[in-house]
Amino acid sequence: MRQWQREHKEQTGAWWNSGARRAKYPRTCLHCGTQWNAVNKDAKYCSFTCQNAHQYGENRTRKQSPAEKRRAAAVRRAKRCARGTRGRTPWVVGACSECGAGFATQLCGARTCSPECRKRRIRRRTKERAGFVTRATRLAIYERDGWICQLCSEPVDPDLPYLDNWAASLDHIVCQAWTDEPDHSPENLRLAHRWCNSVRGDETYYETSVLAAA
Repeated sequence: MRQWQREHKEQTGAWWNSGARRAKYPRTCLHCGTQWNAVNKDAKYCSFTCQNAHQYGENRTRKQSPAEKRRAAAVRRAKRCARGTRGRTPWVVGACSECGAGFATQLCGARTCSPECRKRRIRRRTKERAGFVTRATRLAIYERDGWICQLCSEPVDPDLPYLDNWAASLDHIVCQAWTDEPDHSPENLRLAHRWCNSVRGDETYYETSVLAAA
């Protein structure tokens, strides 16, 4: 069988079980320009070597990083703004929303004076949307409540690690599940044991009065 295969290749130029005998679509390689008959009419490369060289070689268009995408988007915004100013890119002048320093830039919609301030602004706004409570606000609420659990009226040890069942935690007076937009203001927060806070939940199984009586 092997001998017959060799003789077949010498006569036809291709192995008997190869796709060359079914190739009937003339194609031109995008990388090296070689013309060959392909089995698939949508073939673009004559070999995997040409495909890898074209897609991952010097001719390959490098993907933009997130910073480059943001920079390109800012340039496009500036160009859109310039259309209404007779081709002149408008200047944005103001005070930085993070450090308060004055700045002037040609990036439309800029709110910060530097990339570092912009990152801080993004982190701060992300935390605000997620209902993040700062450590200073958390400690102020604990001091306001005198380190007394507002659910069981027992003292809370401030030295316990935060994963302890009887460590301090913040409990929402109006539970987050009760409203579409939870209220994370200090007026709606109170000190509670981590255990008491978990048992209360959204009062599906236990009410505050029952927990306090226990």
